[in-house]
Amino acid sequence: MKDVLERANPDKPFKYIMWLTSIEPKKNTIGVIRAWEEVRYRHGDGLKLILVGKPAWRYKEILKAIKPRYLDGELLHLEDLPFVEIQTLYQNAECFVFPSFAEGFGFPPMEALSLGTPSVVSDIPAHRWVMGDSVLYADPYSDVSIANQIERLVYGEERQQLKATLVKNGRDILERYSVRTVSNQWSDLLNELRQRGEGSTI
Repeated sequence: MKDVLERANPDKPFKYIMWLTSIEPKKNTIGVIRAWEEVRYRHGDGLKLILVGKPAWRYKEILKAIKPRYLDGELLHLEDLPFVEIQTLYQNAECFVFPSFAEGFGFPPMEALSLGTPSVVSDIPAHRWVMGDSVLYADPYSDVSIANQIERLVYGEERQQLKATLVKNGRDILERYSVRTVSNQWSDLLNELRQRGEGSTI
């Protein structure tokens, strides 16, 4: 482990993109790695990839794909981080990448957005419904599609303006799921149910 960290040069500033979730096939970790390698091939400036997550199921092939880049210090795989450290990783990432094949909701892109970091996510209904126009969408079955969207956020000539636009678009998204909004919705629901109960003749 010490040798790996030394090769990664963690004490020197470096650019990175980030992925966070459980390690399993539907999360498309291998697609993230391939897309990142494509971006590195195009630009060759040492962009690193930080993966945060624990193995869940059918993970052996994924860990096999992680290992070569992990050993050469270009990919960092982290587990069991306290949330304050995860927040720091979100805030300093060039972008967050989340091209999963399927999701029920997908919290990580929203967490990244709340800390000012835009995401590249898969173009699936769950992400369209949750994230709206606050992210860039990519075909999860195309490494090139994912790489192209990463490239726009990390190297594009208008990347700063694009990031600012996505974060601005995300304000309404974040407000929709804020504690205040959700609390008010629950209060309204409970009040309605109480009023129905008081008016019941049973």
